[in-house]
Amino acid sequence: MEKWMNLIAGVIEDFWGEIVLAILVLSLLLMIIMLKSVRKNTRLVKKVDERTKEVMKLSMEQIRNESKREVKAAEIREKQPENKLKKQEEEELFGSVIQEIFS
Repeated sequence: MEKWMNLIAGVIEDFWGEIVLAILVLSLLLMIIMLKSVRKNTRLVKKVDERTKEVMKLSMEQIRNESKREVKAAEIREKQPENKLKKQEEEELFGSVIQEIFS
């Protein structure tokens, strides 16, 4: 066990500069990878934000259209009783005219 410890200590002493250099290079590579991933994520977040804005616009348009439809349907409902009354009056008038003709 002592031999292994001495061997490891000797290797570390002999290659200390190279080990530090390797650690620095690896940390730089990791930083570059992290920066690229952060940039990619910010792009994705922007795209998702744009899509959500589009979806919100579409939903607001649908809500507006539904309210317009409801208003139109209410207007049609209001007009229908008037039309029915007019038709009934016309039918009664026509019926009375026919009765006068045949009587």
